[in-house]
Amino acid sequence: MIETIAPFLPAFAIAWGILFVGASSPGPAVAMLMGLSLTQGRAASLIACCGIALGSATINVLTILGVGLILSQAAWAMLALKFAGSAYLAYLAYGAF
Repeated sequence: MIETIAPFLPAFAIAWGILFVGASSPGPAVAMLMGLSLTQGRAASLIACCGIALGSATINVLTILGVGLILSQAAWAMLALKFAGSAYLAYLAYGAF
């Protein structure tokens, strides 16, 4: 049995190491929360933390429901999502100035 998986062990170890480094390093959400807590206090950081958790939960639910499969099979749905996303980004850009 070990002879069949032995050739894959070095690649598996490298992939696991890369995954470990990526999972243990703080991401942009952590940097944003640290910046908010230092500049605006605990309440602003807690609100942002709830927003991050809500966004993550939404993505998880959509993944479980298979929305990615629907979007990959229905070109019109993917196009509509792209237009909605670009309109939202334009709205945010307009509001920034």
